[in-house]
Amino acid sequence: MRPIATPLLIIFILLALVTYPALSFQGAQNGVKLWLNVVFPALLPFFIASELLMNSGLVHFFSILLEPLMRPLFRLPGSASLVLCAGYTSGYPIAAVMIARLRRDGLCTPGEAARLLSFSSNASPLFMLTAVAVGMLGNQQLGLYIAASHYLANLTIGLLLRFFNAPPRTGFASPFHTGVLLQRAWREYLLIQSRDNRPVGKILADAVRQSVNNLLAIGGYVVFFAVLINLFKELQIIHHTAALLAQTLTPLGLPAEITPALAAGLWEMTVGCQQATMAPAELLTKLQAISIILAWSGISVLTQTAAMLAGSGVSLRLFLLMRPVHAALACLYITIFYKHFSPVQPAVVLNTPAFDLSTPTLAWLYCLKMILLLPGGIIIMTAITSIIKRLVLK
Repeated sequence: MRPIATPLLIIFILLALVTYPALSFQGAQNGVKLWLNVVFPALLPFFIASELLMNSGLVHFFSILLEPLMRPLFRLPGSASLVLCAGYTSGYPIAAVMIARLRRDGLCTPGEAARLLSFSSNASPLFMLTAVAVGMLGNQQLGLYIAASHYLANLTIGLLLRFFNAPPRTGFASPFHTGVLLQRAWREYLLIQSRDNRPVGKILADAVRQSVNNLLAIGGYVVFFAVLINLFKELQIIHHTAALLAQTLTPLGLPAEITPALAAGLWEMTVGCQQATMAPAELLTKLQAISIILAWSGISVLTQTAAMLAGSGVSLRLFLLMRPVHAALACLYITIFYKHFSPVQPAVVLNTPAFDLSTPTLAWLYCLKMILLLPGGIIIMTAITSIIKRLVLK
């Protein structure tokens, strides 16, 4: 089936591009603006920081030091703690990038990587708190409800997945039986440092280069799916998808007027969230739809995640299976939060465009602030490493 379906799909897309060149161009423009004004500045500092962490040896250090915490909670190695921190503070698809690196460095098994991916991939807090809450809903307080339900749902999945049988770990020494934990962690850290003879400037340059390359690949996905969304609207594909979703979700309590937003969010998260905020529905319904869209993340983000994990040996089956579970839990949690801690309504709820002037400005200021902090962190890390090496070698 696949050898036939793939070329037919490609031909269909090419014909649509040729038939509707103006719509394709407009979609590409929107995708470039989205990537340049929001995605790039929001993710660049975290991509650079993650590359520096991977190259510094700190991942190996925390892999040993935090294993007594991560193993009982999630049945994962200590190195997973840094992926969790990055996944919950940056956004899609930084967790996939770091997990692929953990696999290349042999710091986790394929089964552990699959479970870690299933609950560490989150929407960016900058996107939820700024773009959605302020730029789309016009109410900053709603961002806390959206983010809290999104993160809590993923953590719930992580705690539940620990009860699933995982293949036994092989080739990993347990840090509980030999030596002092902190001493072993430092020894591993210094060992990794001794293997990397690159100067600090070279390490930083490589981290920036790799981060920009990853973001360029992500930008290609963003632009491509922005074009597809425009074409799908014109070809009524979004409309028919919404009709199918209405038949499925209306019996579950979601009104039919919100299903077009869910249909758009099925493909692209940002477009879906924007349409949800502008739908003729109650605020709680909008929040429920947004929580579902953010948890699903859109086929655009799913393909980005698959691209970042290509060649790592990590299966996406569990990750894809957990997306509807994440969506259902996030919808449940935001309903509970809204009904028990009802947010203060602003005088006027602004259904503004998703990315007005304030949103890219805030995103780039945030990016600049984070990047300015990186040199200081590198200097401190280098100084500490030099001191430790001298103390150990004496």
